[in-house]
Amino acid sequence: MIDSGNCKCSRNFSGDKCDQCQNGRYGTRCEKQCPHNCVNSCDIETGTCVSCKNKFYGLFCNLSCSSICIDNVCNQGNGKCTRGYNGTTDDPVCPIRSDSPEEKQPVTAAVLGSILAVSVVVNIVLVGRLLLKKIRTSRRKPMIPETGEAFYQNTGNTGNGD
Repeated sequence: MIDSGNCKCSRNFSGDKCDQCQNGRYGTRCEKQCPHNCVNSCDIETGTCVSCKNKFYGLFCNLSCSSICIDNVCNQGNGKCTRGYNGTTDDPVCPIRSDSPEEKQPVTAAVLGSILAVSVVVNIVLVGRLLLKKIRTSRRKPMIPETGEAFYQNTGNTGNGD
């Protein structure tokens, strides 16, 4: 039992109401240990790290930053060097800083793609409305005068024998 100040918590639990996992633990019963390279704690449900120790990156801080990253510090999400890099650019992870313009290209592409998608949908809706209007107007019956006389085209005769 652990004394939290207000109550004695079961193993691996903490907090005033013993409803939180101890630092470094996660799971429904706080039975699992956070990955070794997480700083302090991890997500209580998934075990993903909130932040990584220096030299590591990834959801579970299980990937090593490149040795050419300055101070072995890299972006936790993608492993790119955050302070720049030393030496060769042959390393597959680290030649580009995480704040470089190349990192912003996917965002730009996503925005442009979204705009294109919206414009395509708007055009489809407009064309659909035009077609629907044309179909509705073509279904209307033409008005024929109800005089009882038949009209024969190109003859000028009305069909009455005149």
